[in-house]
Amino acid sequence: MMTGRRAGGGAVLIALLTVLTLPATSRADELRPGYMELTESDPGEWRVAWKLPLTSLPDARPPAPVFPASCRLQSDPDISVLQMAV
Repeated sequence: MMTGRRAGGGAVLIALLTVLTLPATSRADELRPGYMELTESDPGEWRVAWKLPLTSLPDARPPAPVFPASCRLQSDPDISVLQMAV
């Protein structure tokens, strides 16, 4: 038979263990996906638009997409920062 004192101590212990195992704060990385648009301008020729979210001031060249070895660029990429939109 359990006494009231012993049963209450078990509940306090369970509550204490629950509180101690909970994280102090929850953190997660912000999801900001890139966007790639491919448009065939002529048979076998494609225009590529690679858009990245502006997460900080553009002080460095943004990461570029990687294409297969069989592809070649016909012009230098046009890198610009556009106004933010929804």
